[in-house]
Amino acid sequence: MGIKLDWEIEAEQSVVQGSGEDKEAKRRRRMAQLRLLLGVVILIGLFASVYGFFVWRLRIVDNEIQRALTDTVQAEVTTLRVSDRNAFLDIQRSASETWAQAQLAEFDEYQALKVNYDVQLTGNVVDVVVDGSRGRVQVEEIIDGIPYVQTWFYWRYAEDGWRHVPPDYTFWGDQQTIDRGRVLVRYNGVDAPVAERMADEMEQWLNFACSTLDCTGMPPIAVAIVPIEGFQLQWSDTNSWLLEVPSPFVGRARYDRPFDSALQQAVAEAIATRLVEQSTGALQPSPITEADYLKQAAEAWLVGEFTSFDTGSYLFRSFAARYGEAAPGSVIGALDVNASLQTLANVAGVASPAQLEVDWRDYLLWRLELEDELRKQGNEGTFVSQYDTRDPQITTLAFNRFQQPITDMTYEVASVQLDSGVDGLPLLRALVRTSETEQTVGYRLVDGTWKRIN
Repeated sequence: MGIKLDWEIEAEQSVVQGSGEDKEAKRRRRMAQLRLLLGVVILIGLFASVYGFFVWRLRIVDNEIQRALTDTVQAEVTTLRVSDRNAFLDIQRSASETWAQAQLAEFDEYQALKVNYDVQLTGNVVDVVVDGSRGRVQVEEIIDGIPYVQTWFYWRYAEDGWRHVPPDYTFWGDQQTIDRGRVLVRYNGVDAPVAERMADEMEQWLNFACSTLDCTGMPPIAVAIVPIEGFQLQWSDTNSWLLEVPSPFVGRARYDRPFDSALQQAVAEAIATRLVEQSTGALQPSPITEADYLKQAAEAWLVGEFTSFDTGSYLFRSFAARYGEAAPGSVIGALDVNASLQTLANVAGVASPAQLEVDWRDYLLWRLELEDELRKQGNEGTFVSQYDTRDPQITTLAFNRFQQPITDMTYEVASVQLDSGVDGLPLLRALVRTSETEQTVGYRLVDGTWKRIN
């Protein structure tokens, strides 16, 4: 055991006594911290209360502004419902006299609409957006049980409140894009419902098309929905794979189905045409050849497959049903300026078009309409070549028919039966109806082509 000196003991006692904090000092320090924290909380609460008050007040003001706009819209719809022209015009406002005249025409159109259809002008505002003095609303209309919306624009004037003004397509919502891989759809906020449905539909269309066509190297198809009044669907001048589509909400649009049948048809036709062009190297056959018929029939078949509409492409539809869904794509890929019905036979693996198990109705309809077109053109030689000129009597019949007066005739090929003549050659017997007659028209297979015989 070591011996400690006195000065070492005193030093240790000094350390022990100095290691503790004065209790009163500790209490004062904690109270100061608590007061600081409480002050911060009170300050934050004060700022939050002020901010909340302003937000609440702004929300009240915004609601009042929106309510005033909704009231104006409903008042305008009431003027249409009760046919009050003057009150309707009082809600319109523009520096342009053209707008007033356009709205007068709009008023008259509504009155005619009420006479001819079951129209319910509900005045129900299904969407309202306010941006400063600008307002945009979508108001419901029900026509023959189908819901529609009109998109109208308003301006809030200091002296007399909201007034209906010309469209402001810069006030159409933020620009957005839907990416489906093979499809890109660009749109502004108002067009979100039609853009989403269009992207879904086109994705399915292209998945089907690329299951039968060779899509190798094909870029995505881009769609831009354009909110411009009077705009027509078209492929862009600067991008051959950009389809510019008019916004349905520029006018009266289906509320339940904004990508309606008419717009579906137009978009599907544009896409089908571009896909066939891609697969055929932009083939442009002569309009009076079987190659041209096959190209048009292929496009119609694709449109029908895309939309489930009856496009009258019976030959390609039956060809796909009998020889497989990939078979039409093989035909399309084999098309050139010399393509004929033998092209289908080659893909089907049969020796002759007469052996094809297909529905010939639209092909024979094309042949009948082609005859009328050739007569209008005065193209006697090609007209006569549509007949089996090996028979002098049939040749004479063809010349005489060419000389007959030209009338606009609409044909319906009701049915077609495959038969054979006394010479053993294959025949097609078509039941053809017009507004005036019903007759059986016969065609004989000559050198791989169906030639008319009566």
